[in-house]
Amino acid sequence: MATAADCKQAIEVEIPAGEVEREYERIARDWQRRARIPGFRPGKAPLSLVRQRYQGQIWDEVVQSMVPAYLRSTFEREQLEPVSRPAIEDLSFQAGAPIRFKASFEVVPPFDLSTEGLQVGLEPAAVDEAEVEQALQALRRRSATWEDLPADAPLAEGETAVVRYDRSLEGEAEPRHVDQAFIELGDPETLPEFARELAGASVGDRREFDIAYPADYANTEVAGRQVHFKLEVTGRKRRQLPELNDGFVRGLDAGVETVEALRARLRADLETEKKQAVEDAARQELIRQLLERHDFAVPDALVEKQTALRLERGLHSLAAQGVDLDQLKLDWAALRREQEQPARQQVKTSLILERLAGREQLAVAEDELRQEVERLSGGQNAAAVYARMQQNGALERLRSQLLQQKALNRLLARATGREPAAVETT
Repeated sequence: MATAADCKQAIEVEIPAGEVEREYERIARDWQRRARIPGFRPGKAPLSLVRQRYQGQIWDEVVQSMVPAYLRSTFEREQLEPVSRPAIEDLSFQAGAPIRFKASFEVVPPFDLSTEGLQVGLEPAAVDEAEVEQALQALRRRSATWEDLPADAPLAEGETAVVRYDRSLEGEAEPRHVDQAFIELGDPETLPEFARELAGASVGDRREFDIAYPADYANTEVAGRQVHFKLEVTGRKRRQLPELNDGFVRGLDAGVETVEALRARLRADLETEKKQAVEDAARQELIRQLLERHDFAVPDALVEKQTALRLERGLHSLAAQGVDLDQLKLDWAALRREQEQPARQQVKTSLILERLAGREQLAVAEDELRQEVERLSGGQNAAAVYARMQQNGALERLRSQLLQQKALNRLLARATGREPAAVETT
């Protein structure tokens, strides 16, 4: 059974006394040139006096100069690759003696890479006529106009309530006010609880209720949480769908001009989406099998870094949705505990795929990296985004992600009997 101790190593380092003395002399003479001692012109104070007065500072510089350099050379000589910042312990030094210290750090423990016999299936990405029709109707709904309905009748199935509301979410200091929102009764995207609370309501009616959002709800801000609403109906409307004809299609500016051409385009898009979903599911199954096969400990330093990244991305996602992070009372300790296990699994997966990429001699070319940065830049200045990512370390993380993706795609090709070139990149 792998344990955290498998990742921990310690080495003892000794810097020869002669080298220490030479470095001490060099730094002492540098201090002599810089020293300002009463009674002596700058640079003219006796070296013995400089040593006596600045002994502590001189030794500090000797240690700061020699310890990192000797530690690096020891790592190279012993072929060690620390993944955490070394902790220096038991440091000892004095005139005429070697500098001795102990360095403790984490490494990736050795493990045997096992990928033989992995198998996954790829189901055909079939698209039926009902799915194409559903996509067509979605386009019509997005192009719909709204008909105002009389305010003196209650809401019915298929109608849309115009509402304003205050929403209270646990952890927010103040309720959030929304002045206008549309809630369509009977629409598949409308939570049944909303339709139930608004059924039979008339303009001017007020409702107060709680909604328990499902854990997989698209809006992560409210997913899996209970939200309290104070709501007032301010209007009734009905969605008017445009007629499905060639004129409607031309107005979409979708690159096609007829209904049949649009159907063919939608079918092709749906097939591509399904194929991608099937391949993504196959990749996740491969990852599951890889994790099951490989039992080795993961360095805590890498897990902590990945946990921090996951939390940072989650906060950025909330901010992008308009959430005021200052209003949230977040339990950081609980959030870190929740993210630790998935972060550990993610680090382990990365280590396996990086080992696989090395064995397969895979690499990420510079033009591939730049193309991905351009894709991620989303219309921004790609060169500026590249420079910023290079400065903050994100570029190397992206290179690592692309390399792991290549390794996983190579594995997918073998596990499904397909040629590597067919899924070399995504």
